[in-house]
Amino acid sequence: MVRDSRSSEFVESFAGQWLRASDVENVSIDPIAAMGLQKEYAALRARFSSFFRRTKEEEANDDAETKQGVARMKEIRDLKDRFDATIRTAMRKETEMSFDFVVREDRSLLDLIEADYVFVNEKLASLYDIEGVEGREMQRVNLPAGSPRGGVLTQGTTLAVTSNPTRTSPVKRGLFILDNILGTPSPPAPPNVPELEAAADRFGGREPSLRELLAVHREAALCSSCHSRMDPLGLALENFNAIGSWRDKEAGQEVDSAGELITGEKFMDIRELKRILKTDRRRDFYRCVNEKLFIYALGRGLEYYDEVSVDQIVDQLDQNEGRFSVLLQGVINSAAFQRRSDSN
Repeated sequence: MVRDSRSSEFVESFAGQWLRASDVENVSIDPIAAMGLQKEYAALRARFSSFFRRTKEEEANDDAETKQGVARMKEIRDLKDRFDATIRTAMRKETEMSFDFVVREDRSLLDLIEADYVFVNEKLASLYDIEGVEGREMQRVNLPAGSPRGGVLTQGTTLAVTSNPTRTSPVKRGLFILDNILGTPSPPAPPNVPELEAAADRFGGREPSLRELLAVHREAALCSSCHSRMDPLGLALENFNAIGSWRDKEAGQEVDSAGELITGEKFMDIRELKRILKTDRRRDFYRCVNEKLFIYALGRGLEYYDEVSVDQIVDQLDQNEGRFSVLLQGVINSAAFQRRSDSN
């Protein structure tokens, strides 16, 4: 089945829905703001925007400071190209190709959590700071030891679609992991919850990091129960900005990506979190993917009588290193799939 060319439609459709790969081409992101350069760019525009309307003869008379300011403004303005239509398409393809590779090569589903390879072209590799990649074609590239990349959580699709237009969103990123990796979605936010930025008043005019804002936000009992589950997961990805580039600092402070799962496992960064998800929480991940594929295949939500089949498939996956063929055969051979009505 998976060798049939028509299976590509399944890969694109399922990855688009489960991993939100299709959303990246329409998500609204300001690359300049995402890279923390909006204030600098605004100041440069206020001072130098008129300098772009001069003749070459006039430009020749610029002093060194002016030339440097105009060049810096052009450099920042050109950063918009780092998140154009071509890079969005490459991100979508990366997620689809990662899932397709697991499907067609019958690899472990855990490759989607942590892998020593990525699918990139030259432009996407540049965004990821991966050297030695040339050309427009997407290609599988092995990662160096210790790389934070590898797996869907650190792909541009996930990082962009779980961000706000001008900054990252640890809340959205944490929700993504809870819903699409661990299968334990958080309940909807209660009404009248204050905006996260409202907590900025507590910092005396200093720009706080998102970790600091979230800590204040969690002080309210109304917010604490859900945010204690979401925030540590989302903050583990704070080294990646809203367009998926790596950063060491946020709001002028070193990024702190350490945290603790609600189940007690501690991690120092995204590398350690991925290892926890791949080992200690692997059965949760198997169950989550299993349920997503069941819903996709049946065209309905799961019922209590589906739990036996789900439990059996999770056991089979755990006994067979999470190979995709075990999941697919388990769903196809399940009573629910075999007896589904034509209307489903």
